[in-house]
Amino acid sequence: MLIENYEVGADSGRAELSHESEECAVVIEGRLEVTVDGQSRVLGPGDAYYF
Repeated sequence: MLIENYEVGADSGRAELSHESEECAVVIEGRLEVTVDGQSRVLGPGDAYYF
């Protein structure tokens, strides 16, 4: 896992990102919208994702 900080309103751009590895995160504070295979979820503190 990495520690990452995002500015308010930050995004990864219009193009979808894809890679052949695993990714996970736990939201410590704030909110994070994650979209995978066209499905979006807004995560808050204590929420996590793994794909």
